[in-house]
Amino acid sequence: MIAFLLAAALSAPSAPPDVPPLLRGTAAVTTSATVLARYAEALIVYRTPAVISYEYSVDQTGAREIQQTHRVFRSGPSQRDELLSVDGKKLNPPSVRIYEGRRNRYTVEALAPRPGAYTFKYLGPVRNGHHTDAVFATTPITPGAAVVRQARSTG
Repeated sequence: MIAFLLAAALSAPSAPPDVPPLLRGTAAVTTSATVLARYAEALIVYRTPAVISYEYSVDQTGAREIQQTHRVFRSGPSQRDELLSVDGKKLNPPSVRIYEGRRNRYTVEALAPRPGAYTFKYLGPVRNGHHTDAVFATTPITPGAAVVRQARSTG
């Protein structure tokens, strides 16, 4: 989601025009200051959709090893969590849990690194398929329980 928000920030029409894009070859590359300004602006207007679905995988090694794949459907405070596979074995049918009144801890509003709470260091461009991402190292000013270490803007 953070990459999505940064991608939206790159294309935001109301972005500050103070720093024009730089040309590198035939592709336009935006300066890191402009990307961060657009990102901060996008954080103000972005809201997580009321209805959303996504899949995620967990691979954990150590004292308690976990390998799982989940598909989640959310509508407001209601969540359906389908456990699709465990330890590389597909569950047919999936194990389903329904949660009511559960706060979504994984929204952009909850997780996105904020310019006032993080420092951003531009690491450079990274090729990603048919486009280039601008990669930033992020460091929290005051560390909390969850920390974002890297953010990418898609452009």
